[in-house]
Amino acid sequence: AAGMSKALDQFIQRVDDVVALALRRNGDSGKLLLAEVCRAHPKTPDQEKELIKLTNIVIKAIDGFDDYRESFWSLSSFFELVIAKYSPKVVLQTVKACNAVYNTKRSSDNLVTGWATVCTNRCVAWLNAAKREEVADAAFLQTVKDVRTILAETVDAGKEFHDIIKATPALLECVATVKQYVDEPTEGGKKLKADERAILKKVRKEICYIEGLACDASESIIAALEQAVDMDHPSGGIFYKATCAMCLKRDSDLALQERASKGSLAKVAVQAIFNQTEADPGEQLLLAEAVGFIFTLLVPWKRDDSAHMEAKKQIASTLQELNVLDALLRQCRFWYVEWKGSFGNCGNATVVSVLELVRYFPEIIDEKIKPNADVASFIRFCAERHRVNTAYRVPYETAYSASVILECLLEGKPEPPPPSAEQLDRWARPWMYYDSK
Repeated sequence: AAGMSKALDQFIQRVDDVVALALRRNGDSGKLLLAEVCRAHPKTPDQEKELIKLTNIVIKAIDGFDDYRESFWSLSSFFELVIAKYSPKVVLQTVKACNAVYNTKRSSDNLVTGWATVCTNRCVAWLNAAKREEVADAAFLQTVKDVRTILAETVDAGKEFHDIIKATPALLECVATVKQYVDEPTEGGKKLKADERAILKKVRKEICYIEGLACDASESIIAALEQAVDMDHPSGGIFYKATCAMCLKRDSDLALQERASKGSLAKVAVQAIFNQTEADPGEQLLLAEAVGFIFTLLVPWKRDDSAHMEAKKQIASTLQELNVLDALLRQCRFWYVEWKGSFGNCGNATVVSVLELVRYFPEIIDEKIKPNADVASFIRFCAERHRVNTAYRVPYETAYSASVILECLLEGKPEPPPPSAEQLDRWARPWMYYDSK
């Protein structure tokens, strides 16, 4: 920690000195700082090591204390020059630093976008350099992986940066060219070796993922993600991107959710819920995003619209064919048996999803939940915690509030009425009611 603090202080001082020098000379502070790095390290590999070290200082400093962002705000032109010149490894680290400094999710003040434009154009240049005879090479696979990772990091910095990527038609053009090469990797029907075919399969997935990042239409994103998902080794990021795509325009995306429930993403999500629990190291993100994806497919937002509810029930029926309920109940049983009723980030989405399935198919109570003593006990345990602990009362459905409803249904009672507007307001703003009786 002490070493990091010293390196941070030294780098901030370097930045301040360069900015002051640029003001005196009416020059570019980014060019001056990069020239300083190049003078100290004449060879490119050494320059790259130094640049990675400097960008890591930026990332770690802001990760520890967000106020450091202002200290690096003046580095925009420096970041742009590095992104335009160096290897993908250095570019990725630099883009991560830009994400940390200019991320609009933290603040939209003083929007700085030049780095994202340079980054997108650099990715286009890498893809445009592709040749048909090279698409089955491991080196090209690494290139498309680098492009995908760099663009995904750029998207993560905020909508404004994603818009820059989507507004670059050259990116979709070179993606289309690479896809054509992948579909026709050889001329004259020449057969590929097994390892070349395996590489092409991976290249196709990466390119489809890039296409999803470059598209504006939600359906295009879902289609690309369905092609990109690794059925054997999925990642939580796939489900996160799909969930975002389905929720961008909720009123118009019901058809998209119906489509997603029938595709490979839904199959992989249910399998992911079956395959691990929150106790499995390294799998929590995958499980959380898979459950969140299923939750998005199941939960309606127009309960008074019969056509909407019927469409949601059809989605639920499609997911039931994949045994989604059994996967969700497995998680509930794990939490009760292994964690004594406690749960982590996946609890709310899991139990609310169970409740929605029960609402669509009431027979689930008698056929699936009552015979499973551990699951029934978990529901009663959560319902009791909701009753006795006011901290669990919030203005949205949780595992605890959903368990209260499920407990009523378990006991043959009708579903209790939803909270009143005043109750919801009390839960949303408890500090406003401290003096109330």
